[in-house]
Amino acid sequence: MMSETDTKKASAKPAAPAAEPFQHPARAQQPEHFRASAPDQLIGEAKRYQEAGWRFVNICGSTTIDGIELLYSFGRMEELENLTMIVQVGDTVPSISPVFENAFFFENETQDLYGIHFEGLILDYKQKFYGPVEAHPMAHNIQVIERKQKAAAAAAKASPEQTGSASAAGTDPSGTASQQKGGEA
Repeated sequence: MMSETDTKKASAKPAAPAAEPFQHPARAQQPEHFRASAPDQLIGEAKRYQEAGWRFVNICGSTTIDGIELLYSFGRMEELENLTMIVQVGDTVPSISPVFENAFFFENETQDLYGIHFEGLILDYKQKFYGPVEAHPMAHNIQVIERKQKAAAAAAKASPEQTGSASAAGTDPSGTASQQKGGEA
């Protein structure tokens, strides 16, 4: 007869070796691809992806110095390809929702947050998808970027004497208070 200790030893499983993180072999060979596109090419590009068996993944908007960058992602198996384009607040971009129905969600979201109009949406919430408190809250980042650019340009044009006196007075060249060494502005 086996004792309780012998039973525990007999039923104990050997420790599994430390697992290596899984890396799909095709993924190591297939980096993400980014290609520049334009609104007038978008429907044709979307149709080509659909016909080749790709799926629509998402649209990501990002405020840049040049405007709003839209990043359209398409996937097939382990592959991911991205189309990028720069548009401006108020621009009209053709909707790809007639090609990829799930795009209506992302396009409505982009309309609400960035103020870009999508023409031909299969379901258009008319900028009430989220109902944000302020119209196009993400588009306001462009104004912040523009103010920073203007301040940097003004600082670059300022003479060394002006820049030195601004720093001594506790303001940076953009006119905002800067942090002094003692923690006071």
